[in-house]
Amino acid sequence: MEPQLRELIIDILTTLLEIFARSEKLTRKERFKQYLSVTFLNGNKKIADAKDRLHSLIEQETRLVGALAYAAAVDLGKAVGQNETMLQRTDKTSQRSEKKLEAIASSMTDSRRVTREKEERELLRKVLDERILERVREIHDDITERRLDGTGDWIQSETLFQQWMEGINRTLWILGGPGSGKSFLSSRIISHLQELHPPEHPSMSRASIGYFYIKEDDQQLRSANSLLKVVALQLATGDPVFRNYAAEVCRCPDKLGTARRTWENLFLNYFGSQQGRHSAAFVLIDGLDEAPRKERETFVQILLSLERSRLVDRKSCALQFALVGRPELRESISFIWGWQISFIEVSSLKNAPDVKNYVLKSIDRVKALKLRRIPVEERRALRRDIIHKLEDGANGMFLWVNLMLDQIYNTSRPSDIMSALATAPKNLDKMLRHVFERIASDPEVDKQDLNEILLWVACAKERLTLGEMDTILKLRPPLGEGMPDLEERLRGQFASFFTLSRKDNLTTEQLQLQIWDNRHDKNLRQDIHSLSILEDETHPDGYSEKEDLKDDKELFEELPTYDSPMDTTYIEFSHASVRDFLLQEGRNETRRWPADLGVGVDVKQAQCHITTVLLSVLCDQTHHTQFIENHLTKYAFSYSLDHLQLVDRLTSPTLDKLRIIRPLYTAFHDDSVLEQWLTTASEPYGLWSQGWLAEEKMNDCVREWLMDGAMDDHGFTIKESVDLEYAAKSTVFLFGPMAKFCARSWVGLGADDIDDDSNLRLYAWFLHFYSTSKDIYEGIPMPESIVSGNRGDLSGISLARLRFLANFGGFEKTALWYRNLAKALQDARYINAALENLFLSLQKYGEDWKTLDTVFCCYEDRRDCAKAIAWGERALAMIPDGPVEARSTCLRRLSYWYREVGDWDGAIYAATEAMVISPLSDSGPWLYISALDAASKYEEIIDVLGSPQDILHAAEGKGEAILSETLLYTDVQMTMCRAARKLGKSKTVIPKIQTLLESHQEAGSTAKPLRELTAIDILTDEYPENDSYGFDMLSQALRRAGEFEDANAAMAVCIAPLDQLKESRRVDRNAMEEANPKNAMEDHPQPFIAADPPQEIQRSPDQDRYRELIEDISSLDMEAQDEPSSISQIDFLFNVCDG
Repeated sequence: MEPQLRELIIDILTTLLEIFARSEKLTRKERFKQYLSVTFLNGNKKIADAKDRLHSLIEQETRLVGALAYAAAVDLGKAVGQNETMLQRTDKTSQRSEKKLEAIASSMTDSRRVTREKEERELLRKVLDERILERVREIHDDITERRLDGTGDWIQSETLFQQWMEGINRTLWILGGPGSGKSFLSSRIISHLQELHPPEHPSMSRASIGYFYIKEDDQQLRSANSLLKVVALQLATGDPVFRNYAAEVCRCPDKLGTARRTWENLFLNYFGSQQGRHSAAFVLIDGLDEAPRKERETFVQILLSLERSRLVDRKSCALQFALVGRPELRESISFIWGWQISFIEVSSLKNAPDVKNYVLKSIDRVKALKLRRIPVEERRALRRDIIHKLEDGANGMFLWVNLMLDQIYNTSRPSDIMSALATAPKNLDKMLRHVFERIASDPEVDKQDLNEILLWVACAKERLTLGEMDTILKLRPPLGEGMPDLEERLRGQFASFFTLSRKDNLTTEQLQLQIWDNRHDKNLRQDIHSLSILEDETHPDGYSEKEDLKDDKELFEELPTYDSPMDTTYIEFSHASVRDFLLQEGRNETRRWPADLGVGVDVKQAQCHITTVLLSVLCDQTHHTQFIENHLTKYAFSYSLDHLQLVDRLTSPTLDKLRIIRPLYTAFHDDSVLEQWLTTASEPYGLWSQGWLAEEKMNDCVREWLMDGAMDDHGFTIKESVDLEYAAKSTVFLFGPMAKFCARSWVGLGADDIDDDSNLRLYAWFLHFYSTSKDIYEGIPMPESIVSGNRGDLSGISLARLRFLANFGGFEKTALWYRNLAKALQDARYINAALENLFLSLQKYGEDWKTLDTVFCCYEDRRDCAKAIAWGERALAMIPDGPVEARSTCLRRLSYWYREVGDWDGAIYAATEAMVISPLSDSGPWLYISALDAASKYEEIIDVLGSPQDILHAAEGKGEAILSETLLYTDVQMTMCRAARKLGKSKTVIPKIQTLLESHQEAGSTAKPLRELTAIDILTDEYPENDSYGFDMLSQALRRAGEFEDANAAMAVCIAPLDQLKESRRVDRNAMEEANPKNAMEDHPQPFIAADPPQEIQRSPDQDRYRELIEDISSLDMEAQDEPSSISQIDFLFNVCDG
């Protein structure tokens, strides 16, 4: 403000104050009227002067203000430019200030956020118990530090693991036996996840990782609720959104009171909501099998809710759980979930490279390999031996290798090292004891069944098959029931102890995947599983979704089975250390742990129990009638004596002795048992092949037990006691009942036609050695050929001896006696003597088709075509309609002999009739095609490929199957190919043959592919018109073998001109045709049935005619005949055996 204006305003204000003061003074004196008159009527001079002065001052102020306003207006124009510049500067300063203010605000926000995050972390650490997390991290760091690089890398190539990583499967099950390195594998998976989703660089998907190691001996590390809390704490570290959510939940402790509440409030409600849609979590739980049963079942049910949520919405709840444990988990999981799970098996095959790597990295720490005093070559050899021993003995068990290495690290003597490697590790039994304790505490385990399985697998002389174990369990009470889910339990509940090996080498994991893939449609299976979470929504019309799906659900109530072959699936311990532990704890002198589990093997009692069972299998006929498939018979024949020798006869209780002596007595005196024994004698597990009758151990072992039965009171009758005493003293008395049975079954009253040559040889050989036995302690030796099944095995016995043996029992000489003796003589190659007996039978008892058929066989052996055909036709005419196979066999044999004599039509007709009678046989088609080939009927041969059902008279729908079976014969293949080449149809026929062979290969045949077999044959035959196709086939074969250069060369030859080669081959073919004209028999075919049989048998059976035949045969030079030693001695033995 201008100074002049300021002074003027001050004067104005002063004047106003003076006026106000004088006016107030008058007012206070209550002179209101005087005040009014003075103020408004100018009654007071002083006030009036002041007013005038005020007016004057106001006028001056007005003029001054106008002047100043004009001056300001003039200056304003000058200042406008300056103001614009100042405004720009002000804007810039303002912008800088705003940025500073924003930074300050952001700093204040970050400070508040950091404070909030710190509070949240503190809250999470407190509520979710960070102390347990630290313990889990210590375990993980320790395992990771001990894990070698590359260990467990194989898991990344597993299909199920890849599907789990991609989110296709929400749960991944990894199962392996004790000590198989499961924790190392878990550590490798965690490291792999951390490499893909590092915590310091969170991805856009907010993927976080959690893990937990369950330890049975740590109370804090075996609770399902603690597990979920620790995992939530780990996930909160990598996912801030989840951390905020978890902090809100942790402010209400009631929400985390149980595992189910923790799961629902911390996991399911978040990851299943919109808030958690963009979050992903990978969680690995190691050692689930070590959790208490109740906690384990709770957690499995929690995982079931995760699977159900996935079935409802595959994109919801991006939680990935990997569970690692032992195989017995699978059974309880399947029971709770209601369906079989797919899993990755930590097998010895997968672990083998890791175990080898571990051995190679650790072996250099062995002290003996560093000692200079041991020569370098010896150290190298020792190193190789150690590696070999550890790799062979590990069987995929890291713990075993680790304990073995601990034993030899500080050992300096090579001999001590090898001795240590030959025994089980010292500390391994602690782990095995723990495994047995766990299985013994499971209330669902039948300890008696488990003990029976452990006993047999531990004490058996060879690997037992699944069928043998099935029979063993069926022999336990209740008889015949057994264990219906034997294989499922061995692969599941008992998988820590046992492993099953199949012929096709499929593992439990692979079989489980097959079961999963072969089940019903996946979408339908998903709907069935979803039934348990669907609410029963009833529509207004009364329709219920649950009721509609009930029928479909019942389709899945049957649990799938593995159905492994019973005879080729073997049961073994998962590791050799399991057997060593059982045998150690099964003996009082070596036991290290209390025998209080109720699970294990009593070694002393085991051998007696096994022997009793095996003898009952051999001697108790009820077992054979009750069990249609008795898989234990082979093992019983093979190893009964071996187990019997291990039984402590002197200390065994009387009842156990009786259980052994009674079946031993029955075995040598009961005809039904003798029949079973002798009819299996020609099998690889028969009596002689296993030393039952031939070896000295039979004399020592069995006689000692029988002598005990005769001396002690075991409940035998007087006659049985006498039999036992004599049998214990002499081979003659011991095998006397068996000799009588052989004689009776061969030519006696109980005999029948012997179709099995091996049984006939057995009877004759047994009687031969029995009748020549001199030493009362001799066994009954048998030649090795008795088991081979080859004809002519009786040729080692003279003609006279065979005739003597036929008279061994003094049986009546019936037609059957003559016929069975003739069969033995024919088997021994005494054909003339056999015919003599057959003609005697025909002379005495008339014709019957079986005797005529045996004559037919004799002439076949002599290769007398005419007589063979004549007698075969006569036998065929007398065969009744009943024995269809006998008639078919006779026709097939006649077809062969017709072809041999050039009767093509007869051969074709006989083969056709044989196919009509036996439509499932492949020998009829083989003879039929061979006869067509001999008759050069190539068109008919090719027609077989076009209509096998009609031409081969096969059973309905079996035409191609029978033809493919027939094509397995190489000569049939070549016949077909030859016919195709002669007709110029190789290009169409041979591929069809190949297709049939390949279809048979898919069904399990081992037939070789035809294309490779025929390419060279086509190129080397006399028909050059087929060479192009031959070179084409050769080119394809070479190309498949990877020989592309040779394949191209063959193809070049295929398309090159072959005129010169064809001409030379045509000349050669014409020369061959001139030298070998067609068989004259084609112009004069012989009829099927010969018009006149040989002269000597043209008429009906005639006594004189057969007498002439016998005289003719007797006049021939006969083989040398040995005279029997003494008939009276044999009669005496039989009388003694009769009592």
